[in-house]
Amino acid sequence: MSRDTAEAEVGMKGITFPAWHGKNYVTLAELLVRLGRFGLDLTWRVECDITT
Repeated sequence: MSRDTAEAEVGMKGITFPAWHGKNYVTLAELLVRLGRFGLDLTWRVECDITT
């Protein structure tokens, strides 16, 4: 694990990303339920650009 990765893990409290359908907010749980079995074959990747 690199030093930058370790520092990010210590200071990170969570990740949020807004998703909207029209004017309605969509939660991650709701999105995953709607994807159903299709979501099982997806590959997810998170990229963080942390600036201090």
